[in-house]
Amino acid sequence: MMLNKWVLRLSIPLIVWFAIYYQSLGNMINVWNNSNTYEHCYLIIPICLWLLWQKKEYLATIPLSAVKLPAVLLIFPCILWVVGQAASIAFFEHLAAVVSLQLIIWALIGHQQAKNNRFIICYLIFLVPFGEELIPFLQQITADISIVLLRLFGVPVFREGLYISVPRGQFEVAEACSGIRFLIASLALGTLFAHVFFQKHWKFWLFIVFSFVFPIIANGLRVFGIIMIGNFIDMKYASGVDHLVYGWFFFSLVTICSFFIAYWLCDDIITTNNNTIHMEQKSNTAVSLSSVNSIIVAIAIVSFSWSYLISQPLSDTTDKTPIPVPDHYQTITDSNWTIHFPQANQALRARAKDGTSEYYVAQYFQHSSDAEIISSRNKFYSEDNWTLSHKRTIQLNDHQANEIQLVNHRGTYFTIIYWYRVNNHYEINPIKIKLLELYYRLSRQPIVSQLTAFSSTNLDSNSLIQAISQLSSPQHLASQQ
Repeated sequence: MMLNKWVLRLSIPLIVWFAIYYQSLGNMINVWNNSNTYEHCYLIIPICLWLLWQKKEYLATIPLSAVKLPAVLLIFPCILWVVGQAASIAFFEHLAAVVSLQLIIWALIGHQQAKNNRFIICYLIFLVPFGEELIPFLQQITADISIVLLRLFGVPVFREGLYISVPRGQFEVAEACSGIRFLIASLALGTLFAHVFFQKHWKFWLFIVFSFVFPIIANGLRVFGIIMIGNFIDMKYASGVDHLVYGWFFFSLVTICSFFIAYWLCDDIITTNNNTIHMEQKSNTAVSLSSVNSIIVAIAIVSFSWSYLISQPLSDTTDKTPIPVPDHYQTITDSNWTIHFPQANQALRARAKDGTSEYYVAQYFQHSSDAEIISSRNKFYSEDNWTLSHKRTIQLNDHQANEIQLVNHRGTYFTIIYWYRVNNHYEINPIKIKLLELYYRLSRQPIVSQLTAFSSTNLDSNSLIQAISQLSSPQHLASQQ
């Protein structure tokens, strides 16, 4: 009976919600499909439905109502969604879709029902694929933990970036070793355990923090164990399939440990009198269902219309003059530098005539989700062959640039210096670049975005900076005319 009431009440607003967000939802599910990190997202809705089913008899005694506040708050995720669409920031679109769902549910079941189901509603946030930005940080932390433990056990060790060398071989803390897939899944499970086992708020939040920290430490121990196996037993047992087996074994161990720690520290179950219901539902905050549905539909229509207007292409007035080649450089087609900006509208690759450095430019005239200057598809180097040693900001003639220094397993260093330009603005911060593009997009102005990059394995950092600064025509490096 309760299920029928909920379905009837939510069906039309959820159809409207799906009609607005279906592209963003499809993109979100595509992320789940293409990344092992987010496989747990498929379990979130079944878990929420299971938790709801466990409370069905109690919830059936609480009347449903409609409230305006969360319906009005839909304005904010809708704005975020339009911004995400305009700037092609998928995370904004995904977050807006899920938060809108949470607010719609709240608006249509009322404060009292929402209060009793607050964890279930909030738990839906784990539908959003997030956390891959933490991978470089987790790689560094994992390497740090491994180095400390190896030295503690007296193992001779040398570290170069993310490469760890021991007497029997060399290891790289690659992205797969960062532990990100275990971290996000453990955080989602840990949050569920905290809800099931703890009623005291401080215990609940403390265990969530523990669920974030514990997998990071455990992953460091896992990598340390793999290195010890390779160093003292056999390198073949520390790579390939065995490496993945140890990973899944540790994830299972972390999950089991988290469960039993939560069970051991759990609060005493406090029974509630299901017959005692607070009937504030008829207060002034309750309004008619039709008025709330009207607000939801109106905001949806405005959001969709705004997004549609922004998405309409501008007349193409961009001057597509071929990219000029700096003095003392010549264009090339083949290179060992694997920089890759696949959807650029125009690109140039050149090498210094003395062979000491290379030059790369990528330009974007048309803005779309498939052609972005800031995208995970764009690569400055092959992550299979190089690992980041350090990164810093440097000053060139009239603007700043990013410098990254890479190292490979042979100890060879590779320096890349790069910067961006959006119309007439130099920038090195990806977030600011997105904001600049968003500004031009919302103001319906043409956008020309450009990446300029230099690289060298022959010159050190200072020599490469000096070579860039001494180019006879530095304006060529940022020309968009």
